[in-house]
Amino acid sequence: MRGKKYRRAIALFLAIGLMVLIPSGMGVSASGNTVEAKMSENIAQVLSMTGIEREEYSDQQVIDVDGQRVRQLVFDDNLKVDMDGANVKAISHFTACTNDAIVVYGEDDISETVNNIVEISDMDENYDLVGSEEFDDDYWRLTWVKSYGSIQNPYESVNAVVNRRTRELTTYRRFDEAPNTITPGITQSDAFERLTQLDTVEGLNLSNAECELTFTKRNYLRDENSTTRHYGEVRMAYHFTIGNYSVYIDAATGEDIAYSEKRMVARAFSADGEGAFPNPQKQTADATTCFNELGYTTYEPCISAQYYLRQSLDAFIDDDNAYGLYLACHGDEDQTVLSGLGWTMGRDDIHGNWRFVFLDACYSAAGTGWSNQFNIYSYSQSRAFLGWSDTVEGGNSTDFSSAFFPEVIAGNHSNNIRDAAVWAADQVPGYHTAPIKFIGDRTYRGFV
Repeated sequence: MRGKKYRRAIALFLAIGLMVLIPSGMGVSASGNTVEAKMSENIAQVLSMTGIEREEYSDQQVIDVDGQRVRQLVFDDNLKVDMDGANVKAISHFTACTNDAIVVYGEDDISETVNNIVEISDMDENYDLVGSEEFDDDYWRLTWVKSYGSIQNPYESVNAVVNRRTRELTTYRRFDEAPNTITPGITQSDAFERLTQLDTVEGLNLSNAECELTFTKRNYLRDENSTTRHYGEVRMAYHFTIGNYSVYIDAATGEDIAYSEKRMVARAFSADGEGAFPNPQKQTADATTCFNELGYTTYEPCISAQYYLRQSLDAFIDDDNAYGLYLACHGDEDQTVLSGLGWTMGRDDIHGNWRFVFLDACYSAAGTGWSNQFNIYSYSQSRAFLGWSDTVEGGNSTDFSSAFFPEVIAGNHSNNIRDAAVWAADQVPGYHTAPIKFIGDRTYRGFV
């Protein structure tokens, strides 16, 4: 009865265009219903279809998202849903599964939730389910992308995560930007001729360049003061790949609109579940934001109470492109083992060539065992390792991270990672409450 009650009370929350922000002076719709009444009606519809069991939101506010005014609804358990005139974007908090549920549902078992996502998203026949995969025993990830013939447009897509234990929708995001054209205005040969004239490819062997039509946005190159970001309209482009480099030539105008390199990947992990990490969501989110701003390709944080974290961690460190790591877990005084609930990891399990590593674990920097294993030594060029030289309380670790990661990005009190760590440690009250230790390049700012 509880599920039916909630599902009747909650429904088309995520549906595209159902909840539109009305400009001031237009508080009443054409039907005479107030905006708030219409919103409540739509919320009731959406949540029931998605299986999110919430009755009503506790607060709402208008926020800025990528330059657009968006209405955000906040529920008692901190589920947040953002809505604007073009999209309804539901983004829930990323929580560690308690694993209380015994049953772990598979792909077939979550089909009803998947069908509801398709229905509320109003996807047409040109949307393809390009990704349906197990993230771990707690989450199933899905992605739909709209295709124009053989070309997929990532800016018209839907991402969703389903909780495999409750079959509820955990996160949802719809992107709804159509391209400027779906028909090339120049040939591939024309685009290649333009490529040969660019300074950015000087010295590269263009004879091995590979090319495909794609959709992208203009970007500007990251430097020491900014990160690469895409902006403007979605454009059809010829994507040339030359080794680790990519150049995009506008398929309509022939101008070079974007340039990129294969990115180094970074990810944040936290072994939640034992009371030692009071706010893993914030710490991993802050770390992920920091890595992203420094130019890394980032994944969603991984937060788990048990050995599922070890499985995800193994998969990550096995990636040749993995260069950045934040890991909150337990450490031992001998510096030989990292651990969580149900798993351990020894130094021999670590391999790769790392740039920026923060082991948020007791004794992780009591010596140089862990930093050496990550190939980060004193004065290593463009390398940074952070750890604790002693034990650290979970709350103090959170306070440090809350100060440290934003400071690395902003540089308001420092101009490198080491000084940012020194400053952040001073923001934690008490003596020896944040015994941080830095190993590596003292001038390194963290940029890829």
